[in-house]
Amino acid sequence: MDKKKRPAASLLAFMADLHHEIRSPVNTILNMTELAAKEDLSPAARHYVETIEKSANSLLTILDDIIELSQDETDSPNINQSFGLTDLLENLKEAIEGPLKTKKAEMSLSFDREIPEWFSGPRGRIRQVLTQICNYSMRQLASRELRLNVSYKKGEKAEKLCFTLFVKNCSADAMKPKDVLRNPRILICQRLLFELGGQLMVENAPNERIQFSFCVHALPIERSWGEPIFPTPVSCLVGKGGLSSALVSRRLSGCGFKVARAAALEDAQEVLDREVSKSQKGIALVDWESVKEEPDSWKDHVSNTRYPLLYYDIPAISMMRIGAKVSEWDQGRQQVGFVMSPSKGKQIVSEVLRLLGMEAEQLSCYLAWEEEPQDDMTITPEGLEGLKVLVVEDDRINQRIVVELLKKFSIKPVVASTGKAALNAVRKHIFDAIFMDINLPDTDGYRLTEKIKKMEQYKSIPVIALTASTKNRRLCLEAGMDHFLSKPYSETKLLRSLVATKKKREGCS
Repeated sequence: MDKKKRPAASLLAFMADLHHEIRSPVNTILNMTELAAKEDLSPAARHYVETIEKSANSLLTILDDIIELSQDETDSPNINQSFGLTDLLENLKEAIEGPLKTKKAEMSLSFDREIPEWFSGPRGRIRQVLTQICNYSMRQLASRELRLNVSYKKGEKAEKLCFTLFVKNCSADAMKPKDVLRNPRILICQRLLFELGGQLMVENAPNERIQFSFCVHALPIERSWGEPIFPTPVSCLVGKGGLSSALVSRRLSGCGFKVARAAALEDAQEVLDREVSKSQKGIALVDWESVKEEPDSWKDHVSNTRYPLLYYDIPAISMMRIGAKVSEWDQGRQQVGFVMSPSKGKQIVSEVLRLLGMEAEQLSCYLAWEEEPQDDMTITPEGLEGLKVLVVEDDRINQRIVVELLKKFSIKPVVASTGKAALNAVRKHIFDAIFMDINLPDTDGYRLTEKIKKMEQYKSIPVIALTASTKNRRLCLEAGMDHFLSKPYSETKLLRSLVATKKKREGCS
């Protein structure tokens, strides 16, 4: 490695080591403000709490950026990986989903025609750069409208995957390109791309204000993608369109579906009637954001539609609230499916196959099923009531946070502050799940999990890691933990882990 680069890399590594210690008190601030915000506060006190929460979230974002940029790839920037373009962009969507909602921004996505899906290239670096420039555009440039275009250039000497981000509706005092290039976040992106032989271009664009663009060397991989299947199923996407809709459309068309569109839920059946022949199957896929304000019309369509309906990007709390009602409205026809936010294309495809009675072998795309297909429709608040959960956590504040959140769902928590206390508890009782902190006063969560998993009665009991670090997911899984919950413990994160816990427990019963 160039000697000039070592100090910067060492600084990032040093900050990564401090990440856990810095992040823990920030997590506590966020959790306690979330609990405080639910109390009966005066307008002034509520404003103070909200301001504290915003500031803590900003600090947490900075910490996450540091740990993201100090991953193992920092020392090996040229490591190529096989990846799907749609998978990569779904990961980008998940990374920026929070800022998009917080800033009330919208992002659209377009692809050049006939762009390949599968590549070998620096997947991690591409994702890092895209995440950084999107976050910078929303936070520093105050943009409310982003448009990302993806293209593929095949030249005589090299093949390149190119990305262009158009940043619209910036603040009135948005910086000029030369000022943007001096920003520390953008300087880091420049360095990452320089190590790959590329460059981040920043320029003014007509009617766009600011335009970011970069290309990286990537070789296409020959894998099945985009061939129609016969008879061709028809999917009707419902909603205003945007990042989620573009990703779902690309995923389904790549797997052999015909993709139609409807602006509103009430138009979907008419579109499907027009597009679907007797030999074809049809399904409506609905972006939750487009129907959440229309519960009455939504109920009517669940009851009356002749086509299966799939709702995606559903917030966890909303899914719990409406799950039982949907079962009632569906009247046992099994024609409605849910995919909880953040929705991944593989989960959506799995649910589409279930609703249409199809098999994965019928599709014309390559699918690596990294995750179990989700069937979250049966999860209701009543289904979680009475679960007995062991919370292994030595920090008293974190104990209180987890216990308070669990009690909201009528869960019965038992707390153990040490590894010894946890072993005594599991020998006396059978728990439905275990929340496991990594750092304990007398042991660590990895070794404790290995001991518990050796007990016959606990081989199928899910263990959920509780940690402030985002780097040790692999170590948690190798120790036998089933799920990973990073701090701060928001209601949504906790609910997702419990939904997965309940599914795993039922699957083993």
